[in-house]
Amino acid sequence: MSHLTKPLPRLLAWLAIAMALLCSRSTGQSFHTQAFDEFDGLPSSLVYDVDIGPDDRVWFVTRSGIAGFDGVNWEVHRRQTDFSFSGTPRYLAFDNQGSPWFCSGALLQGLGVLRDGKWHHVSPTGAQNFEGEIADFDFGPSPSGEALYALLTSGKLLRLENNQWQLVAEQVRDFQSLDESLLLATDRGVFELGLEGALTAISHVPKSPTIAVHQEDLSSGGTQTWILTPDGLGLKTADGFQQLHHQAGQFKDLETNQVHMQPDGFGSLFFGYWGSSKIWDHGELRSLNNPLAVFKGGVTGMALDDHGNLWIASLRGAFRIPPRTWEYYSMYDGLPDNEVSAIAIDKKGHAVLGHNLGLTHSDSLDSPDWTPLPIEVPVGRVGRVLDLQPDTKGGFWIAGHLMGPGYLSEDHEVTWLGEAALRYPRDPSSEDMLVSSFAIDAQGVLWMSAFDQIYRDLGQGFEIVPGATDTPRTRRLVASPNGQIFACTHHRGLLRWDGDRWFAISAPDSASPSESNIYNIYFPKRGPALVGTLGGLRTLVGDKLYPAPWYAEIDAPIYSIFEDSRSWLWIGTERGIYRWNGSNLQHFSVKDGLPGNEVNRDAVLEDDQGRVWFGTNNGLARYSPAREIKNAPPAIRSVLVTSTGMPLAEGQSISAGDNISFDINVASFAGNAPPEFQVRVLGADQGWSELQSATNSIVHFPNAPPGPFQLEIQARHLGGEWGNPFLTNAIQVRQQFWNTTWFRLLILLAAVALVTSLGGMALRSHQAKFLRTELASRTESLRSTELQFERIFSLNPSGQLLLDPATGRIQQANAAAEELFFREDEPLLGVSMAQRLGVLGFAITDGELQAAISSKRGETHIELATMPGLLVPRHLQLLLAHIERAEGALVLLTATDVTTEINLKQQLHQSQSLRAIGQLAGGLAHDFNNLLTTILGHAELLRLENPKDEHTLQRSDAIRGAGERGAELVRKLLAFGRRQVLQPQVINLGVAVATVIDSIGDLLGGTISIESDLDEQVGHVRADRAEIDRAVLNLCLNAREAMPGGGVVKITVREATEAEVKPLPPAKTDQRRWVLLAVKDNGTGMTEEVRARLFEPFFTTKEASGGAGMGLSTVHGIVSQSGGHLEVQSRPGHGTSMLIFLPIVPVKPALFTEPPPPIEPKNEGLRILLVEDQNDVRRTIAALLVGLSYQVSNAEHGVAALDLWHNSPEPFDLVITDIMMPKMDGIELGRELFKLAPELPVLYMSGYLDQAKKRVQGTFLAKPFSVIELRAAVAAATAIEGPLGTPKA
Repeated sequence: MSHLTKPLPRLLAWLAIAMALLCSRSTGQSFHTQAFDEFDGLPSSLVYDVDIGPDDRVWFVTRSGIAGFDGVNWEVHRRQTDFSFSGTPRYLAFDNQGSPWFCSGALLQGLGVLRDGKWHHVSPTGAQNFEGEIADFDFGPSPSGEALYALLTSGKLLRLENNQWQLVAEQVRDFQSLDESLLLATDRGVFELGLEGALTAISHVPKSPTIAVHQEDLSSGGTQTWILTPDGLGLKTADGFQQLHHQAGQFKDLETNQVHMQPDGFGSLFFGYWGSSKIWDHGELRSLNNPLAVFKGGVTGMALDDHGNLWIASLRGAFRIPPRTWEYYSMYDGLPDNEVSAIAIDKKGHAVLGHNLGLTHSDSLDSPDWTPLPIEVPVGRVGRVLDLQPDTKGGFWIAGHLMGPGYLSEDHEVTWLGEAALRYPRDPSSEDMLVSSFAIDAQGVLWMSAFDQIYRDLGQGFEIVPGATDTPRTRRLVASPNGQIFACTHHRGLLRWDGDRWFAISAPDSASPSESNIYNIYFPKRGPALVGTLGGLRTLVGDKLYPAPWYAEIDAPIYSIFEDSRSWLWIGTERGIYRWNGSNLQHFSVKDGLPGNEVNRDAVLEDDQGRVWFGTNNGLARYSPAREIKNAPPAIRSVLVTSTGMPLAEGQSISAGDNISFDINVASFAGNAPPEFQVRVLGADQGWSELQSATNSIVHFPNAPPGPFQLEIQARHLGGEWGNPFLTNAIQVRQQFWNTTWFRLLILLAAVALVTSLGGMALRSHQAKFLRTELASRTESLRSTELQFERIFSLNPSGQLLLDPATGRIQQANAAAEELFFREDEPLLGVSMAQRLGVLGFAITDGELQAAISSKRGETHIELATMPGLLVPRHLQLLLAHIERAEGALVLLTATDVTTEINLKQQLHQSQSLRAIGQLAGGLAHDFNNLLTTILGHAELLRLENPKDEHTLQRSDAIRGAGERGAELVRKLLAFGRRQVLQPQVINLGVAVATVIDSIGDLLGGTISIESDLDEQVGHVRADRAEIDRAVLNLCLNAREAMPGGGVVKITVREATEAEVKPLPPAKTDQRRWVLLAVKDNGTGMTEEVRARLFEPFFTTKEASGGAGMGLSTVHGIVSQSGGHLEVQSRPGHGTSMLIFLPIVPVKPALFTEPPPPIEPKNEGLRILLVEDQNDVRRTIAALLVGLSYQVSNAEHGVAALDLWHNSPEPFDLVITDIMMPKMDGIELGRELFKLAPELPVLYMSGYLDQAKKRVQGTFLAKPFSVIELRAAVAAATAIEGPLGTPKA
């Protein structure tokens, strides 16, 4: 064109290039990585090995135990509780039965195998004959079928035959199990070890030391073998040996370490050891430890699952690298900026990227080498490249936003055109051009959109298009396949140029702002044009916009639309990318490998290999369909069948109308989309019903028909094939008694008898009509009575049962009774009522119940309680009603669970007693803390005044020790009265209790053993970790006192059942989920009298052992202050169970952060105003402050302090005030000082912690305190700038 201008100054361009070249670079792309640690379910982040189980689950060996993962649920086996032998698991392997085996590093420590849910110890012989630790461990073929192999660090390869270790090869560095042989990497090259022990050298492979070897099965058939040597990497194929990489001695340091290798199935190889890891990727060797990678450090194990996921074990956790369908490039890979706003390919196949401030170029997209292009940015113009429009000369028109229009030549020279490109000068007062897009119409005319106008070049420069003043904020110009120009505007909707004017294309809801906010328009090969709007995807039909038929699932603004060579539509949004293949809509986001979720408007294209590229707000993404893995349908592992929350076994029966639930569990790692399920009832004349996608799906059947009931379930991956049907347990659905054949026959016989008796009177014609009417009336009345009884019986919330008056056996029960008297694997009907009550722990005999049934009274009331010692005591109220009938008496038993009402009465009485004692404890603590402040303060002063007098120091230590013991007693009083200041945090209770157990074994003595059952996946609670530790310790010590001759303390942590939570106070039953911490002993137990006074402070039954009687009262206070509940179950001679209920909080613990640096105290010249009403306390604290080199003025209350403030010749730097004072307390004093000097810090102190801590905002110091604590509090108060210590409103 004739209007190209001379290049402008290059300062900004060269500055951008210089910064890009200074950045460290890698020529390889990055890929998505998912990390796992303790917060995700691993027992420990120190992971030694990883392997894939036969059920598709991934298994990890960690320092704290072994865990299996199916994508959602973790099966954890902890070393401390689940293994009965010494040694830390290091390596894992699966036998042909699917059982996992592990070994430690030492051969002599034996092996472990998991069978029937329990780990068994295996101790082979012959281990003492071999030196060295185990370096690798796997099952492989042997003459007997299958055997376990172990490679030692000494180079010896052993095989376990007949439970004895035998030597099979030496000088081995690595081995791999094949179908009928072993592949060995040795000091003399690569060999194959046959079943009979013959070694055969692999042909064409150098006879030199080999570090590691791995044979890979190819999808096309055949194999290839990767070989790692000290000098490089090679590949053995059917065509011979190829040296892929060679550098003398590069991998020599790997000779002394166990190396792990794993191909990914697409021509790449991952390998490394515990200190380093690398990848060979299509001719390039690079480290995995790049600064942007989630995975850092070396590897301790690798495994590839059937879905193409590479699993890596390391000393910093476990990692999953999905199939590299998605890969991305960022500044680490050479881009000058992570934001990629435009992509284009020139006629030579060179790629050009647009960014903020410039352009990037690469000669190839196969192995891109991104290089910033030198650009001359106009002076004062900083913008971004929004569009790259190719022309017929091999160059590109550049929409540079604030940089204006530009041109990129075929030789990659950039020229900015500026306003010289315009045919007519612009109004000097108008805004900047802000060029956003280019397009070329059917006549070859170049169009350009700017912020305020649309331009076109008719041969003499760009000129404004008529009517363009009505099209402000045009985002993008698009030419249709026939060359017609469309304009996508910010608030005028979609416009079409009809040759002489702009035509507005409206939507049915054109008044909606989202419908008039257009980002893009695309014309696919088939079907209507697609339009991206702020409100989602629309189709252009005629001159109207309509929602796309599959739009509903895309709830985001649509930025880009693209159709690839497979006719797949790619939709770019601010929430990732959606792909529509004609039948399924699939979503991709950063979880799948995208570098950023926001896709830019002109940043999508397909290369000549069918790969699709996307520019995002955080890097350049590449999708490779050739890397997609066609996954087999997911295997359903199990289906749990339940009714009313209780599991149902094969053949078990329930009543018709009961709700049945099927909980489907399936392991799947095929992408991030959950599996799909469909179900059908076996034997029913109906098709499959597809369920909503969910990794663990639950199917509910509220009204199953009577008879046998069994479900067929199939699973598939998104858009894949359905797997084999899974059959659930078959259950039997019983008919209600009023719908049974015998009951209907009884009604029929009664009706026949009635008709027969009335038939004799039919001869009297004048009475026939009356008899027929009477018969119909009685039949209807009988039917109405039956229906009424049926409704009352079935819907009654109380449990109702029909009993045989002669035997007391249950003939019929409603749903409430089924739930109340449920016992697994034991039917309710046909059993003795007294027997079922006895099984459930209620003390009543057949004779006692039969006597009540035979009393012949109208109603009989019986109140029952479960026998002492049950984990959850229950109370029942029985009402027996006797209804006389002609054919015999009917006994209706109504059972009501009154456990909650009785517990509430007991808890109310105990709460009232404890509250009164707690109030007394809080008041005593306040006065006692003031006394202790004086005592401890003078002890500190003695040390400060006589630092070298040994006799004085000893007396000071004695005084301080007694004072600290008194302070501890006060703390226990406050804990009991729920008045201590806690520091709650979200903790895993199972993990916390496990830590406590590890530390209290020696405290309990040699005659006491601890058993634990800790569910560390139960959830998190919010509590003070130190106080919870103290509570567990107190309960264990109390249990020890109850077992003077020794015994067992069992500690359990699990989720409380609904039955256990039900008796809790009403204020707590609103919390749906609770953690139960139970401490149980088999000691002497306690009487009801002792239980009634158990939580009183200073009450003890162990005067002989010196007990203070504060342990259990302290525990009660800690639990109550943490929002929990404490229950005690005990009876003489049967031990005691302490049950702590704490509410589960659905909050994942935050990552740990480094503690803040300590605050350096300020000493020199600090003027302090001390306000304290107790003379002794005031003098003591003043002396301590003077000893710390502070200048101190005293006041006995707030009024005196204000007088000192007004009359002081110099301002004070800090005010230290007690809270509880006469005339004017500390809170009111703080408010007055804030009015006078808002920047003045105030340090509050008090010995009454019940309300003090809650009423102040700022620094608080609890009495009593040491001189160190006083000094730290002063430093903290004076270190904060601005108003401090202001009271809360």
